[in-house]
Amino acid sequence: MKTKLLIGTLLSAFFLWLAFRNAQLGEVLAALQRVRLDLLLATVVLTMAAYFLRAWRWRFLLLTVRPIGMRPLWNATMIGFMGNNLFPARLGELWRAYLVGRSAGISRSSALASIVIERLFDTFVLLGLFALVLASHRLPEAVRGWGGYLVAVSAPIYALLVLLKVRPGIFLRLVERFAPERLRTRALEITRNFRDGLGVLGHPRAMLAALLLSVAMWASLIGVVVLCFGALDLDLPAEAGVVVLVVMAIGTMVPSAPGFVGTLQYAGTLALKPYGVDPSIALTFTLIYHASQWIPTTAVGLLCFALEQVSLKEVPGISSSRPAETGSITKQAPEAGRPGLEGPARD
Repeated sequence: MKTKLLIGTLLSAFFLWLAFRNAQLGEVLAALQRVRLDLLLATVVLTMAAYFLRAWRWRFLLLTVRPIGMRPLWNATMIGFMGNNLFPARLGELWRAYLVGRSAGISRSSALASIVIERLFDTFVLLGLFALVLASHRLPEAVRGWGGYLVAVSAPIYALLVLLKVRPGIFLRLVERFAPERLRTRALEITRNFRDGLGVLGHPRAMLAALLLSVAMWASLIGVVVLCFGALDLDLPAEAGVVVLVVMAIGTMVPSAPGFVGTLQYAGTLALKPYGVDPSIALTFTLIYHASQWIPTTAVGLLCFALEQVSLKEVPGISSSRPAETGSITKQAPEAGRPGLEGPARD
């Protein structure tokens, strides 16, 4: 983890330099003093709504594994994204799979597979939004190529996951052939459990529900961007909110320090440049947008962490020792799952 933290920190420092190099610090501070706090507070409501929709969508993505109530999904979601804000290498994603696996009694590799599917739903919706703006012929020339980057990144992953779902034998044979003998049984089990987590790909109604919730979630996040525009009195067209959100989402895919520091700032300033926004104001926008996401997410995540009495020693990536298989990392919600559908959490 130390190496990843070092690399991420260096990349964050580089992108922060790129974001700050054309901005005037005095103008940034003056713009921050003029920010409309009422609109900034409204972004907190939309941000929490987006996380609720994300947790709700996760319920449909796991439906073929086991029906799970909203409480463990909400807690795991908020704790996981808090982990992304405070720890390197997106450890929060592993936390989410671990937490929901322990609380709902499902395989953690199945939970992790559902998170991969979740990210691909996000990419699909972002590409759809990008295509709509592109079709309107109002997309700045400088950012038209970003959609191609999304396709290049996501298309191979889509193809591999579909192949694993419809032809699992190919992957199982590869594991049997190349996995070390002492790890082969475990690797085969994890591969099968991961495929179980892809069950939603064969469930049209669950996929449709997840897609609709994805659209609603990203609409909420576009609303956050537009409110941040308003908080700075930026007079920008509606599609600018889509473009800026898409570019910032791509920017946060780049390795960085915890909380996407630097990558988000540079991506946001880059997206606003074609709209003629002053570099100092563009940087100010990224700072208030980042705060609108980081502060409430981390605060609510820490609250869930405290209420669920989670120990850092129990979660992946923090302690080298494996957590005990007995007991529960979180309090079991009464509706967390139907007993008898699957045994205790595995892997």
